Amino acid sequence: MSKEEIKKRPKFFSEAILAVLIPIFGYLLAFTYEAGFCAYFNIPVDFIEISLISVLKITGTLITITFLIWMFYEFLDSIKFFNNPIGRALDRILIPIILIPIGIYVFDLPWYYILIMYPFIFVLFVLPLFARGIKGYKRKVEYVLNQDLKDEWLIDKLAKKIGSYPVIFLMFFIVGLGIFSVAGGFLAKKQRIFMVIKSNPELVMLRKYSKNFICASFDRKKKEIKKNFYLKNVDQIAEQGLQIVVEDIGPLKVSKSK
Repeated sequence: MSKEEIKKRPKFFSEAILAVLIPIFGYLLAFTYEAGFCAYFNIPVDFIEISLISVLKITGTLITITFLIWMFYEFLDSIKFFNNPIGRALDRILIPIILIPIGIYVFDLPWYYILIMYPFIFVLFVLPLFARGIKGYKRKVEYVLNQDLKDEWLIDKLAKKIGSYPVIFLMFFIVGLGIFSVAGGFLAKKQRIFMVIKSNPELVMLRKYSKNFICASFDRKKKEIKKNFYLKNVDQIAEQGLQIVVEDIGPLKVSKSK
């Protein structure tokens, strides 16, 4: 989609509709994040409760990421990055080139995720080498780009029907679901500091929803939690006079034993 197409916006996609959609998508993203966290510890998703603060945090994070990507593209546009065939070809795979390596390094995604980019790299940068009758690599890349533009992608066809802004919003939402799901699991996998209830047995607080704590007994030496969960209420803990201590006992994993 060109810059001119992005600026075009259908009348039905107004700021009012966007204001309604953002909280809804924020709720779904917050739930996805919590589901990713719970999945690591095998906590049933039925326990999940999404608060307004969680929605605001996730929505703010998504808006910030979107703004940073937009600023990055504005910077590239200001330095005439897209004024040559190589730049226009990179534009088609720029976001995956940035996000996939970050996901592999930061979120411990499997290394083979990087293979997602290979078909696009081959079509855009290797295939031009086999173009005959055209001199110069840049001209060959431009020829392949022009051929590619003749066959519109599904996303381009969709953008022409409903407008570019709804399509871009939908793309960020779908990508956001994947990112926040992985981020939730990553946090669970790497978390070291937990609240521990000094009871018999000792219980580690894995997550708090409303006034309830999802707890589990654990093995300090093996750094494993048991598969049985305890639901502890704040008032119940106070009535029993149980001591709560913040300790560095992680990262924790789920015990494989039955």
